Amino acid sequence: SGCYHFHQAEGHPEGYSACGSSLTCILVLEPGKAGLLHRFKVDHKRAEELRQLVMTDAQWCVESNDLHKEVRISGPATVDYFRCHEQMGYDRLRLTDCKCYVEVTIP
Repeated sequence: SGCYHFHQAEGHPEGYSACGSSLTCILVLEPGKAGLLHRFKVDHKRAEELRQLVMTDAQWCVESNDLHKEVRISGPATVDYFRCHEQMGYDRLRLTDCKCYVEVTIP
């Protein structure tokens, strides 16, 4: 059980190639229940991108083999994804509140 959080942000100076990105990962493990957020966002001067996975009602377990242990999380998830360029518009693949079932393994 526990709560684990990772955040990383990067930025580049102003100008034609100015951009910034951020990565946020949050994992909450409670007895019999898990929550997971994985969010990656990029803002370029002329484009932006978002990749996000949210699991709020998942199950989890610890599995081990001879070499190592890993946490396996599975359950319903919501996925968001888009990429948009100032001149080209949105990519053909665009997901908003897409519901699915996901299994994630963390070594």
